[in-house]
Amino acid sequence: MADALDVSVVIPTFEMASHLPALWSSLDRSGVLERVREVVIVDDGSNDGNATRDALDEIARGPRGELLKVVHLPQNVGRFRARLTGAKAARGERVLFLDTRLVLPDGFGAAVAAAGAKHRSVMGHVDIDVTRNVFCLYWDRSHKFIFRRHFRDTQDVLILTAENYDRYLKGTTVFLCERELFIRASECYDDLLSDDTMLMKDMVATTPIAIDPSVRIQWVPRENARDFLARLWERGPGFVEYHVIEHQGRFFWFVVAGGVVLLAFAGLAAIAPPVAAVAAAGGVLATAASTGLFAQSIVEFVKMAPLHVAVVGTFGAAAVRGLGVNAVRALSKRYGRANPSAAAHSG
Repeated sequence: MADALDVSVVIPTFEMASHLPALWSSLDRSGVLERVREVVIVDDGSNDGNATRDALDEIARGPRGELLKVVHLPQNVGRFRARLTGAKAARGERVLFLDTRLVLPDGFGAAVAAAGAKHRSVMGHVDIDVTRNVFCLYWDRSHKFIFRRHFRDTQDVLILTAENYDRYLKGTTVFLCERELFIRASECYDDLLSDDTMLMKDMVATTPIAIDPSVRIQWVPRENARDFLARLWERGPGFVEYHVIEHQGRFFWFVVAGGVVLLAFAGLAAIAPPVAAVAAAGGVLATAASTGLFAQSIVEFVKMAPLHVAVVGTFGAAAVRGLGVNAVRALSKRYGRANPSAAAHSG
């Protein structure tokens, strides 16, 4: 990114029309647009009454609109395919992947340029405004608890390698890499449910990834209960694909333990329904109480506990669904039938 002709920004989006104008303004204000060759936005089959198309047309007519290149997909194919489509449409030697629902701070362009001059692949840090709403608060607090090693070890630049890959968070919310490397790694797969975890693991075997705390963005998760929980439901198959099938780490054992508990509860419900009801109520109370592990005050606990119960229930069900989806995919591949769709929406 030190050379303005070397980098294309690639952004997959799905029915995020309300976020697009602010995103474009953020790209301009942060100094990104003055340093990159182009911005490729892939409309991943949005079905929102032309709202996404109209928002992109308006951006193209506005300041620096000549930098915008839009790819409209006829149907939703998920973030994995949308990112790959964007990378293939891009012309830069490297691509900077971003999500739609983010704000770039002033000086972000310079920070990425400096990091990109030192490292071929760079993953940035995601900040969340915890005062915005309970969904932002929950995402920040829960992730900083679950992945506390990551947040501790990435206070300075950390080089992600094949050896330490599974110890840390990774993702393409803000990710700079060589375009051809990304395309080669992607084309090794017919499809991926985990849209970035497995892919980046293949990439890091060739080119280490620098996790650089100077490259920061502010990201916004879904901001209502329906969309927030729906996103967790969508993530189930991808979670199982990597953490249960590909890599049997600590999350694998959580899934195993959850499966044992679920089977035990099903047996109890069949034998003694009243006892099962009491056990279920106890489980809900214990789950709510576990919010105290990451809440930083009584007020935060009260705000997050109901959402935490809903999250645990939804993601547990999503993991069960993920086991089924991956089993069907495995059988489909073995016997040559088409894979069932479980694409994660872009955004």
